[in-house]
Amino acid sequence: MTNENSLTAFLALARTGSFKEAARAIGVSNASLSRYIAQLEAEVELTLFNRTRNNSKLTREGEKFLPVAQSLKADLDSYARRVSEMRATGRRVLRIGCGPLTSRTLIIPVILQMREEMPDMRFEVLVSAYQRPLDLLQSDQFDIFVGDLTYTPMADNVEIVVMDKQPIIFLAHASHEIHEKGPQSLASLLEYPLASPHLHKHWKATLITALGGTDLAAEKVNALPHIECDDYGF
Repeated sequence: MTNENSLTAFLALARTGSFKEAARAIGVSNASLSRYIAQLEAEVELTLFNRTRNNSKLTREGEKFLPVAQSLKADLDSYARRVSEMRATGRRVLRIGCGPLTSRTLIIPVILQMREEMPDMRFEVLVSAYQRPLDLLQSDQFDIFVGDLTYTPMADNVEIVVMDKQPIIFLAHASHEIHEKGPQSLASLLEYPLASPHLHKHWKATLITALGGTDLAAEKVNALPHIECDDYGF
C-alpha cells in the first residue's frame, strides 16, 4: 500500500516540478523527498518523473497516475477528518444513502442488529429514488450507498460490493387459475397482469432478451408492470 509520505511527495513534486521546492513545501530534506518518490515508483512499478538537472516533469504514466494519487490523498484526508470528528464528539455516526427498495428489505434489519451490538452508534439515512445519494457518496457526505446497479456506470472512485444474487419470485393468490396449470414459462407468466416495483430499462432489456429479443417480446415487456409499487411490503 502506498504510504502517505510517498503520496504527499509525489503530489508536491508534480505541482512544483522541482525537488528543492517540493521538499521545502512539505518540510522534508531533498534526500527524503527523493527516497519517497523512489519508494512510490517501486510500489506502483512505474516511472513517474522524467528527471533533469533543473526540473522534473511527469511522464505519461505519471500523468495517468496523478488523478489516482489526488483521489487517494483526498480519501486519506477525509479519513483523518472523520476520525478526528468522531473523537471530538464521542459518538459514532454512520451516514447511509439508499433507494426506496432497500430501506425496508436491507437497511432497517441491519440497523436494528447493529444497535443491539453497538448501542452508542447513531445512523443518518437518506432515502431517494434518484442519483443524489450516489453523488453524495462520491463527495464524501455519505459513508455507504446501498442500491441497485442502475447508476454504477457513472460511479467513479467508489468501491462496489455486489450482494448475493436472489431469485425472482412470482406470487399469485391461492385461488388464482395459474395454480391449476402446472409449471409455467417466463413468457406465459408475463401474459398475466403483473404487479412489481418500477422496472428500469436495464431490467426490461434483460427480460426482452430472455423472451427471445423479438418485437413481440419488447412490446410485452414495455407494457410492464400493470401495477407499479416500490414498497416490497406490498
